[in-house]
Amino acid sequence: MKKSQLRQLIQEVYNETMNVGRVGANEHHSNRITSVERSKLSNAFHKHPELGGNKKLESLRQGLSIIHKCLDELGYELDMVTGDMLLGQSGSRNLPYRRKDPNGNSREIENSRIAFSWTNLGDEFNKRYEIIAYPS
Repeated sequence: MKKSQLRQLIQEVYNETMNVGRVGANEHHSNRITSVERSKLSNAFHKHPELGGNKKLESLRQGLSIIHKCLDELGYELDMVTGDMLLGQSGSRNLPYRRKDPNGNSREIENSRIAFSWTNLGDEFNKRYEIIAYPS
């Protein structure tokens, strides 16, 4: 890590720490993620070879389940993904997500999406999906 990157990371952590106790500060930033949070999400995704195209899956649902697990572990949730969003042998979507909120007041993250791409390397009857997914 370069010195400038390290300085930026330290500054972001400091800013987040200073905002914790302020009234309204967390609400203002609750619909945005920091580069530190994005990095944590990326690391969680990279732990799963299925999300990097290195392990093929029988269904897109399996890939979405892994994404849901990664987000859940870090306090986020994927917005609803309907079947018509994922039609075709291949495709790409930017999926919205949000922070978990037990009161149901969560807002969609504004500055990031889950980039989700798929290709069926099999055929209609023997599906083998290659999935690439990461937080943008």
